Amino acid sequence: MLEKMVHALRLSALIMSSINIIVVSLLLAYSVLNFNIPNNFLRLMFIGGLSSWINNYMVEASRFQNKTLEDKKV
Repeated sequence: MLEKMVHALRLSALIMSSINIIVVSLLLAYSVLNFNIPNNFLRLMFIGGLSSWINNYMVEASRFQNKTLEDKKV
């Protein structure tokens, strides 16, 4: 029973942090697109770095989820 509660808490924390990171990154991208950055290369670099950061976060999140699934199998 306790293991199920811990797993549910981990999963809800993962979902909430994923939603949080997506909302924050969308707000940052929106603000960067609305600001008048004179150089389009800087804008593309920022958006590329932001998408790379989101990608790395999602990879870590899937590793965490796989780890919890392996813990559940044992």
